[in-house]
Amino acid sequence: LDLILSGTIRNLHFGSQWTKMRICDWPYDLLGQTETTTQQIKMVQANTATEEFEFPGSRSEQGQDSIATVQLAHKFYDGISAEVMDKLYTKYKWDFILMGYSKLDNPKFPYVDMEQDFSYFTELEDL
Repeated sequence: LDLILSGTIRNLHFGSQWTKMRICDWPYDLLGQTETTTQQIKMVQANTATEEFEFPGSRSEQGQDSIATVQLAHKFYDGISAEVMDKLYTKYKWDFILMGYSKLDNPKFPYVDMEQDFSYFTELEDL
């Protein structure tokens, strides 16, 4: 993480997602997260009268990875200092705000939470 935060490692996989998605240039109706595919598909179907079609859910919603996803995320991030977490939140500030990523202390972590209080992120300085 130190190498990513310091800019020593520059890899598109560690870059901010919002810059790749061109959120300001494309009129998205929905930004989805793979872990909650079924929930988001139901929302789309309700708004498009396509409930009769069946779509596959995500592996985590089928009980294959959900516990592992949550446990692994907590196991990884619980060992990181508050100072490093603040740097991560600062680096990915706009990903958190625009895409609803939840902070470590949010009960919904690591899932999206568009209802959370984003004031923490809006007070962070941009890098």
